[in-house]
Amino acid sequence: MDANTIALDDLREIHFEKSRQLCGTHVEPYEAQLSHDHQGRSAWTLRAIADSTIERVAKLTQEGLSQKEIADELHIHKSNVSRSLRKAEAQGLLKRKILLVGSV
Repeated sequence: MDANTIALDDLREIHFEKSRQLCGTHVEPYEAQLSHDHQGRSAWTLRAIADSTIERVAKLTQEGLSQKEIADELHIHKSNVSRSLRKAEAQGLLKRKILLVGSV
């Protein structure tokens, strides 16, 4: 495989550079993944990076990482972790752990 070939299931991030003609939500960064559809044909799957970040933050939280550890792992600011956690909770991505206190 040469440098110009993209392997199936290879995940890529696409970011647009500044330009006066590029603006708004149409140029927000996204992830693109080349995979197979249900008929075995190659197909691109696209999703916003913000959605991906929310899912990754939720997963790392479930694994027990602190907000600081998540920020370091994903190379984002701690406030972005907090914001992503709120969005993940609103989307139902976080499972609440309920601690039961036994009677003494």
